[in-house]
Amino acid sequence: MRRPPALGMIGSIVLLKPGLTTLPSGLRAFAAEVKLENGETVVAPLVNLEVVG
Repeated sequence: MRRPPALGMIGSIVLLKPGLTTLPSGLRAFAAEVKLENGETVVAPLVNLEVVG
């Protein structure tokens, strides 16, 4: 993850959301559900994700 609140955490994409998703900030963006290594699942904009490995 490239931005807070999950900055630096690693996870796996569980689901690519169809179309634009309204985020808590009110912005609409393409997003994915990501399961983090700590077991938490978050919705994150695709631009905040980085491929590693």
